[in-house]
Amino acid sequence: GSAQGDISLAVKDSIIDVMAKQIAVKNLALSYPNQPSFRQEYMNIAFSGRFDTKNKISNIEKITIDSPQIKLDGKLTNAETGSNIKTEASFKADYNLAAASSLISSFMPEGFTAAGTRSDMLWFASTYPKQQPALFKSNLNAKATFGFDSAQYMGLNIGKTDFSLQMNRGLMTIAPFSTTVNNG
Repeated sequence: GSAQGDISLAVKDSIIDVMAKQIAVKNLALSYPNQPSFRQEYMNIAFSGRFDTKNKISNIEKITIDSPQIKLDGKLTNAETGSNIKTEASFKADYNLAAASSLISSFMPEGFTAAGTRSDMLWFASTYPKQQPALFKSNLNAKATFGFDSAQYMGLNIGKTDFSLQMNRGLMTIAPFSTTVNNG
């Protein structure tokens, strides 16, 4: 694809303020090995952030992604604190699940397909040693909502389902939920 837009930078000492009111992306295609490509005909991206290069702090105060099938608003911070790195983010996502499924398919069981229009929230945070970035996942704390209008898996036709999940230091808990299977 291609992208066009203006980015403004303000630099003072070790502080860099960055802002983009609108970056227009056309014909976006993201590919992952052994996964279908995620494609969007067009997408607008806006963001503002501050980067402190001396103290190694990145703060994306606002990021917005807007396309016909996905709308995302959120913020992200990443900071070195001594020998650790702390990352924290929160996002609100409105999306067509069928369109976004190629993005999230690596997190789903093989053969699982889902459809529906969603409005979900995601928050996550992790503090891990900067010399061991692989510990990001085992120290991950998160809260999210998720669901679908319909899904198919291993011959089962699953009805509308909404659930919330929580992670505490890498251990995921999914709250109890009910749904119909094969119109039952």
